[in-house]
Amino acid sequence: MDFFALSCPVPILPSFGNTSHLSKEVRSTTMTTSIALECPVCAGTVDSTADLMLGELLDCDDCGSELEVTQIAPAVQIAEAPMAAEDWGE
Repeated sequence: MDFFALSCPVPILPSFGNTSHLSKEVRSTTMTTSIALECPVCAGTVDSTADLMLGELLDCDDCGSELEVTQIAPAVQIAEAPMAAEDWGE
């Protein structure tokens, strides 16, 4: 073994998530994967990132509908988000 491995109690591993050495433009393009979904209301294209969460809300730029992510695996599915009912303090 070499001296450093013996003197360091915690192994030092490379950090693959650290992109601070890259420019801001490169970081923004390498960190996100874009996907295109079809709007269930108008059949327009809804662009989003691939790191969607169940229940996340998206907006369709074509028709303005608010859409909800209803399924993530095996394929991402979106549906028109339900309208929030009025809550009059009941």
